[in-house]
Amino acid sequence: MLRQYQFDILDSIQKAALEGHKKILLVLPTGAGKTQIFLEITKHAAVNGREVLILTHRRELLFQAGTKLRESQFDYGRIMADEPQDSTLPIQIATTQSLNRKAVRARKTALQRAG
Repeated sequence: MLRQYQFDILDSIQKAALEGHKKILLVLPTGAGKTQIFLEITKHAAVNGREVLILTHRRELLFQAGTKLRESQFDYGRIMADEPQDSTLPIQIATTQSLNRKAVRARKTALQRAG
């Protein structure tokens, strides 16, 4: 269950999006409920047919996010080294390192095909 300040944050994010802001940054201290907030945003987006990419900088956070999504009955794909990937799912969780490596490989492949 969200706390009132978390509902206020969600309202602020929604207002900013409705005003046309495309890049919204949320910064909160440890323990403030970032996972719960992004989970609510993800649920709303998924229910409305939108695709979601959740980026983490550590594998532990990727697994934490996945556990929370699974608890909420949402399927997701993982973009992570040495893990099978299901890119057909609308919700994807990735480590920044794996996503970067994937982009670099795709760029090299495209350049090789063009060359």
